[in-house]
Amino acid sequence: MNITRPKENTRHGFALVELLVAIGIIVILSVSLLFQQNKFDSSVQITNIAYEIATVIQQAQRYGASSVAGGFTDTDVAYGVYFEISNPKNVILFRDSDKDSQFDPAEEIQRYTISGQTNISAISTSGTSRTRVSIVFLRPDPEPSTPARIIIENDRETRTIEVSRTGQVQVKNN
Repeated sequence: MNITRPKENTRHGFALVELLVAIGIIVILSVSLLFQQNKFDSSVQITNIAYEIATVIQQAQRYGASSVAGGFTDTDVAYGVYFEISNPKNVILFRDSDKDSQFDPAEEIQRYTISGQTNISAISTSGTSRTRVSIVFLRPDPEPSTPARIIIENDRETRTIEVSRTGQVQVKNN
């Protein structure tokens, strides 16, 4: 009796075509993730910078409402934050010693530098575009001397920092 066994599959592993298809899929997924990662990094960076600027404004607001602020003990001195379009990388925290609600270089407490490709691109108060603005807070009120909108941008995205008449500081995605 002649019993034939079924032929065993002697093929082991992947064929070259299967391997190339798998590698192609991995490459396509990696490239798309890499581009998405760059976009995500840019978004996170500009959002962090916007919140840092909002924190500096809130710090001026706290100093302005406090009787002891920034190492000074004056109760009738205002504190503020200064922005200027011609210097789009700087945010200046200042003590308004002469009480004119404007920044003077001698009043600077601290200068914050915006990192990376992000810049201040526009400043407005009450809907009017400005080249510079001083947002000042005087005790006992948390309200600013002027409500303002500061727009920062990088090569991909824009964020807006708004200081309302009531002193609320918000960061908005555009």
